[in-house]
Amino acid sequence: MAVAAPLQRDGAEWAVAPGFLGALVRAVKSAAAKRINGVRGTPGARLWQRNYYEHVIRDDADLERICQYIIENPAKWTDDPDNPASIDP
Repeated sequence: MAVAAPLQRDGAEWAVAPGFLGALVRAVKSAAAKRINGVRGTPGARLWQRNYYEHVIRDDADLERICQYIIENPAKWTDDPDNPASIDP
């Protein structure tokens, strides 16, 4: 049974409560975005998709499948409908 992490108010928005995976992912994405935007000279620019996909790796076959996906997926970017280069003007 899937159980969502508890939410709490973070200013005007709802956020995952500290101590849960979602809070850690949020912190890592925030720190990375600040550094990348600092290098690019684009402060405040959006860098990440809003949510993320999490999956518990349960066995060696699962790990192998996910590793293959990570290795092979970037080659598919040119055909991805979300790739800005593939959107007709």
